Amino acid sequence: MGVVKAEGNREWTPDWATHPGEHLAEYIESRGWNQAEFARLADMTPKLVSTIINGVNPVTAETALKLERVLGMKANIWTSLQANWDLHQARLAKEKQLDEASKFVSCFPVKELIDRGALRPTRDISRLVEDLLRFIGIGGPHAMQARFDSLAVHHRQSRAFN
Repeated sequence: MGVVKAEGNREWTPDWATHPGEHLAEYIESRGWNQAEFARLADMTPKLVSTIINGVNPVTAETALKLERVLGMKANIWTSLQANWDLHQARLAKEKQLDEASKFVSCFPVKELIDRGALRPTRDISRLVEDLLRFIGIGGPHAMQARFDSLAVHHRQSRAFN
């Protein structure tokens, strides 16, 4: 699942990955073992095997060596699967951050703020978010509601009139 060179300098990066636990589950099943049997053979706890298979725990270097001894698949393949999974998760998190940042920025008249000198002209969304946060005086996009609440106007209400 490595990076494949395409035309020119462009690299192909898949938009998917599988946790090594999925491969481990297939290997265990193909051998006719249950998780407890495999855990005994690999000198691992059944809970650790279960959490790896369920994608909760990573395949560490130590675990990869045990998997290599029992299953015959090289340890570097297991660690590469884990590294690919970790990179995929990091990319997903970054995309989510960018989506949230884009939504945050779309709530403001960015062009007008740039024209008036309140924000620096840029196409970098992360820099734009940073400038907006400084301009508004908040630590992060989720603090926006607190800022709005502090600016809220409370009018007097008459008991005699609606």
